[in-house]
Amino acid sequence: MKQIIVVTDHRDRFEGKLPAEDFYVVWCGFSVEELLRVRHLSNLFLLCMDNEDHNALEKMGLYLRDACIEDEKMLYLYGNKEDVQTISSLVPAMFIKDKVFLFGDFNKFVAKLIKEEVEAEYGRPRCVIVDEDPEYVEQLRLQLEGFYRVYVCGFDVEAISKLVPDAALTLLCVDGSMKLSETMWLFRLLLAKRKTSKFRYFLMKSSNGEKEYDQMGSEESKITFYKDMDVERVGRMLTKPLRS
Repeated sequence: MKQIIVVTDHRDRFEGKLPAEDFYVVWCGFSVEELLRVRHLSNLFLLCMDNEDHNALEKMGLYLRDACIEDEKMLYLYGNKEDVQTISSLVPAMFIKDKVFLFGDFNKFVAKLIKEEVEAEYGRPRCVIVDEDPEYVEQLRLQLEGFYRVYVCGFDVEAISKLVPDAALTLLCVDGSMKLSETMWLFRLLLAKRKTSKFRYFLMKSSNGEKEYDQMGSEESKITFYKDMDVERVGRMLTKPLRS
């Protein structure tokens, strides 16, 4: 699966058109406010637009321009010609992977998306980041995406249960500020998974000066790092076996 953010006010029109075996979809309404809450979950956006979105289009385009430049977000655009051209005029071309006008072949558009974004990652090890700190996740994701298929979710039991049991999981990074009830639930899930597969588990804590209660396994089964460490150093630590 590829984690992707689909931005549209018409989820019902597109929900069945993105194959579940290829995409883990995060749905987002066509507004900057909604996108701000989920943008850290993926570097890949699919914008599905029509005339009803036009009033918010320029504001969205300016926001996407900054997001692409700052965090290397990549866009796929689908919509009427005017809307697609408006976004294209605001976002640098290097961040727009493909665009198709409304009434074009959406299935063919999705097939190209699968070929370029999903098949290209076959064989790459899988990493899941469980964290609700958008700014930190953005920085860490950028360090890891050249080495892993990176998936991100918050402290949501349903989302975690979809991402963690995958047999391809190689690396799990968990924010140490999770509630004890959520931590213990995830710990039980990981104990079951360790019987069938091997993966590395990293615990992220806020700072080296804080002591946080942690029940996520023994010290031998995890590595702790702190968010006040340089994120590039953390990235090197998490990808070291892949670099050598």
